[in-house]
Amino acid sequence: MSAKIEHITVNRFTFCAKHGDELCQACCCDHRMSNNVKIEDELKDVEEFLETEVEERQPLNAYGLGAVAALHTEESFQCEKHKTVDCSTCFDWISIIKQEAEEVEESGRWMSKRNSLQEKLESGVLTAVPVEVGAAFA
Repeated sequence: MSAKIEHITVNRFTFCAKHGDELCQACCCDHRMSNNVKIEDELKDVEEFLETEVEERQPLNAYGLGAVAALHTEESFQCEKHKTVDCSTCFDWISIIKQEAEEVEESGRWMSKRNSLQEKLESGVLTAVPVEVGAAFA
């Protein structure tokens, strides 16, 4: 009788086995902090993005990123793309987290500009100029 596997490890990161989630509400587990500790030295160069939000970053999903059980053992996971156990290309957690941080920062700048424009429109500082549809193409 085999023991029920509750957690999996993919390229040093831990996830719930059932759903592949780093933060899983159904399984009541959050592996982000222990995973962050494993790469904290490598993340030092992106502290400006993650300094206050590293624990609150979006959780990863191993299965969503292509992790599948390796054929030779239940305990190892490989990527679907390269069929490589603990693939450092597909499961490059540092690059994935850095990219997410950059996207969050860009989204924040965009939202800040949008909100500023909205406030100016609402206060009357700027007025919307009606444009006739098709007039620009005539």
